Amino acid sequence: MCEDYARIAGAYAWMMGQRGYERIRADFDEALPNLRDLSDVKKIDLLLWQSRTS
Repeated sequence: MCEDYARIAGAYAWMMGQRGYERIRADFDEALPNLRDLSDVKKIDLLLWQSRTS
């Protein structure tokens, strides 16, 4: 379980380090100002959840 957590944490860190993530975060905050205080991990989680296919 610890290895899985480390892998997931690494994936989130990689996403936040990508060029363009600052713009994605700014767009998120602009579109959802009441959620501005969420962590970057939670913002990515919500974006991924919304992009899933049914």
